[in-house]
Amino acid sequence: MTVRIEDNLNDEINAVARADDAPASEVVRGALHHLHCPRKSDPQFQTRLRELLEKDTEVIGRLAAAWLADRQPRYPTRATLFCARLSA
Repeated sequence: MTVRIEDNLNDEINAVARADDAPASEVVRGALHHLHCPRKSDPQFQTRLRELLEKDTEVIGRLAAAWLADRQPRYPTRATLFCARLSA
């Protein structure tokens, strides 16, 4: 992941990293973790995630159905005719 930040924020992150004797990447990871963890237990956030998952599942289902429909033979093949005779 690449994140572009303003020069001032970059300077502050680097200053914090030097003061903590830690790499700047560790300071950024810690800040992201601090922001992200409380959201996982937020009921409103969980509701929005569930709604997104339901919508994405519906869209993927439609796309899969269209893809599968395109994969069906347009005319009977030897295999489908043979299977039809076996099941008759």
